Amino acid sequence: MNPILEAIEKRQSLRNFGGPAVTDGERKQILHAAMRAPTAGNMMMYSVIQIRSKETLQTLAETCDHQPFIGKASFGLLFLADLQKWHDYFCAVGLEKEFTAEELAPKASDLLLGINDAVIAAQTAVIAAESLGVGSCYIGDIMEQKEIHQKLFSLPRWVFPAAFLVFGKAPEGSSRPMTPRFDEKYVVFDETYQTLGSDDFDEMFARYTEKEKEWGVSFGEKLFKRKMVSDFAMEMDRSVRAYWREWMGEEE
Repeated sequence: MNPILEAIEKRQSLRNFGGPAVTDGERKQILHAAMRAPTAGNMMMYSVIQIRSKETLQTLAETCDHQPFIGKASFGLLFLADLQKWHDYFCAVGLEKEFTAEELAPKASDLLLGINDAVIAAQTAVIAAESLGVGSCYIGDIMEQKEIHQKLFSLPRWVFPAAFLVFGKAPEGSSRPMTPRFDEKYVVFDETYQTLGSDDFDEMFARYTEKEKEWGVSFGEKLFKRKMVSDFAMEMDRSVRAYWREWMGEEE
């Protein structure tokens, strides 16, 4: 493998930030790499908030579903789908004289494109960090607690927290076990989408068979209850719906 493929292959989420601090030079290289990521129409429909304040990281350790390791990170990067700056720019160049407020308002598709841009930049930061020996972990819970996080980061209407990453280094000599992935045949399809059946699922999740005997329930049931209908999942759904209504100008 070449060095890039090696970094992708070995990368695992890091939650033990017991190693040395990430240097300013490393942080700047990670940010530079993120900004070289592919972007729709070269518009860079995202912004990045650097989070270096330990106080803010400690706050996020609580608001992001009570995960103490967040507070121990060297720094965090919050990647925002940002159409606010484009809306403000279009108004600044006088387009309000030609188009209505409704026409100038960012659309649903703009939100999705902005999320794409933000996440592509975030993942580029992840790979850049890995190449420098800096670990990272995505925190999906940043989409929760809309009112708290909007206020904490002064997020205006057309800005959505698409991805949050924390960065740090592992303690000397520690290792991160490789997390298995599904077999390619269940993920990569030729030409058209392929629906999976019961036999496929039995094989796809075979590695959990022994654990299911211990749990007394299927992996599917256990995962669904933990990820889809838990308190944090319901809060995430509430917050995302609230962001959506605000973006689209819908009444509560």
